[in-house]
Amino acid sequence: MARPPIRMDYAGGWEDGREAFTLHLDREQGDGCLYLREGFTDEEEIATVYFSGAVFHGVIWRGLASSRGAEWKSTQLARVAAVVTGQSPPQ
Repeated sequence: MARPPIRMDYAGGWEDGREAFTLHLDREQGDGCLYLREGFTDEEEIATVYFSGAVFHGVIWRGLASSRGAEWKSTQLARVAAVVTGQSPPQ
């Protein structure tokens, strides 16, 4: 199972069908990691998140996320941005 760096704290999570997402952030460094677990598979880091304060700057997609479509990425991007800016992730 993938583990976030110790400097990062759990910031939020959501589920979408058989996919479960967890977001860990380091508010001092302005970065974070997004993890995905599909069904009963191991968790995989799928994005590095960048922000400053409550301003979301974007992500770099990795692993499984690299081959996902634009709609899927857009949905997850909106959810990450919501958590970073202190809102509830859209369903």
